[in-house]
Amino acid sequence: MIAFDTVDMGQGVIAGVTRVDTSVLSWPGASFGITPCADAGHVERFYELLSEAFGMQRNNIVTAQQVHGKTIVDVSVRISAAADALVTATAGVIVGVKLADCCGILLLDPVHRVVAAVHSG
Repeated sequence: MIAFDTVDMGQGVIAGVTRVDTSVLSWPGASFGITPCADAGHVERFYELLSEAFGMQRNNIVTAQQVHGKTIVDVSVRISAAADALVTATAGVIVGVKLADCCGILLLDPVHRVVAAVHSG
């Protein structure tokens, strides 16, 4: 089980934030990023658990290598990119940013059915 909080934004969009949870994965718990405490296998296991929780394919969860810059990437599938904002109009794709002491912003355009996850910090 992955610990997260969600809010239904309407238009089929769910916003969410994961929480540190060491009940399934040992410290540092669920982690999106590789750190001295979380290797690539640990991070991939978290993505797999998150995709299972949402009933989605792992490749539908898209994050980026954040660079504290102004790059925005339009995505429809899992990619490898350096950016601080991800935008998609593809239904079923989860866009996410990693947060520590920065703010995350979720943007929704209900008319064009586009969402963006932005790392602000």
